[in-house]
Amino acid sequence: MDDRTKTAHRNFDQATTAGENIAQDAQVRYGAAMDNARDLNAKMVEMVRANADAAFEATNQIASAKSPADLAQAWSTYATKQFAMLNSQAKELTAIWQKFLVPPR
Repeated sequence: MDDRTKTAHRNFDQATTAGENIAQDAQVRYGAAMDNARDLNAKMVEMVRANADAAFEATNQIASAKSPADLAQAWSTYATKQFAMLNSQAKELTAIWQKFLVPPR
């Protein structure tokens, strides 16, 4: 084999190896992205359910209020709980979204 043929074979082998590495890396990244998307969807469903449950509970308390003071108390309690829940949910979503930004190893 002459030098040009050897160089061509070596270059081809290097390109093949690089292609295989890129394919493996893409497969790992795709799998991680799918796992993250699944986690995000599950968390979103959980959050929607928690928010709906809180709204139904607040609606029940507001509907059963016997005085303006009871109504104000029910609304205040709901608003306080909802603020805390939304703050917590924002932190959880941020943590999940950050997984999308960090490449898997």
